[in-house]
Amino acid sequence: MSEREQSLVRLLETTALLQWNIAHILDAKALEAEKVRTWIYNHISNDSHPKQQVQLDESVKVHDQIIDIIDGINKLGQGMVSMLKVVLRHEHDSRSMMDGFGGGMMGGGMMGGGMDFGDRP
Repeated sequence: MSEREQSLVRLLETTALLQWNIAHILDAKALEAEKVRTWIYNHISNDSHPKQQVQLDESVKVHDQIIDIIDGINKLGQGMVSMLKVVLRHEHDSRSMMDGFGGGMMGGGMMGGGMDFGDRP
């Protein structure tokens, strides 16, 4: 395996590990959200807040925190996708250049790359 292929494999392994860690973070956040829901259900009622606006404000604060968490994880995922797109685009471009210049007629130069004999080095 070439050095470039090893680098790409390490990149994919790192991305998979990052996704696994994100899944654990989401599990922990789901557990925390369930605890918050249970606490709110048991402690926040019309009797605990004389004004309904205060009760609404408390609920909105919790909701905003959950939205911020989801937004942060979404941005992290988008960043990973854009990074992988760049890597894959670069890989595709380098293969296209090798096919056009060094691949000969069967490797995709003049004939358009219609024949494929398996894995490329």
